[in-house]
Amino acid sequence: MVFSASIGQATVGGYTARIDFAGNSYTEHWIGFYGVITNNTIICENSYAKNNTSMQYIFTGISVHEGDYILITTSPSPPELLGLQAGNIASVDEITGLGDDSGSNTFTHSSHYLIPYSNGILTDVPSIYIFDSLNHYSREALFSDSNGNPVFAVPIEDLRNTSHFQLMLPDNGNLTYYFFYLPAQ
Repeated sequence: MVFSASIGQATVGGYTARIDFAGNSYTEHWIGFYGVITNNTIICENSYAKNNTSMQYIFTGISVHEGDYILITTSPSPPELLGLQAGNIASVDEITGLGDDSGSNTFTHSSHYLIPYSNGILTDVPSIYIFDSLNHYSREALFSDSNGNPVFAVPIEDLRNTSHFQLMLPDNGNLTYYFFYLPAQ
């Protein structure tokens, strides 16, 4: 499944230790999304508080499982899974610049990720952890595809009756992002 978003003004970003779902902070280089997973439906929203608009994307009719991913790229084609590798933070810095909101100041952790279908594990992948007001976190990875383009990935890791997730994407006002839902198997 795929949907695309043309990114304009940014709402959440920089080095983030904690984000409340109900709050916004402003930056020139990041846009934040939050989502809910319930009843085999994923709803992903963004709210542009600066100009009072919002976007909502819905994946319906899917069977959501732990280990699934939401992949976000600037390419309208799904990334080749066998070509994924740990991302290069410099590719994000090219979008955000090198200031306080840079990719280098945002992707400050590393983690390991199981890649669906290949059963390969990527190690030392640049990552961010975004916390909600209940101290639940969403993890976001920075991969690179076989062409060196950034691929952002949010693994579905904590399914309950209703689960929440958040993600951030770098923005320079000229990017269109494409979201892909990737089942684990």
